[in-house]
Amino acid sequence: MEFRSDLYGGLSKVAELLGVGRVGMSHQAGSDSLVTSRVFMKMKERDCMDNYCGVLYGLGSVNIKKGKIK
Repeated sequence: MEFRSDLYGGLSKVAELLGVGRVGMSHQAGSDSLVTSRVFMKMKERDCMDNYCGVLYGLGSVNIKKGKIK
């Protein structure tokens, strides 16, 4: 997660850092979607997202100005 230095790694690592448990095996659609939802809600509870509302990773005025549209 580029915008948070204290949250890093993939989905499983971020879930671990936030104290979010996993049900089932990783890389299974149901398990991954549930963990994603729980991580999102935990980040929302911790006010991690207020400054990033409406921002998609890699898209925005900064990248457009630099010509880095991917």
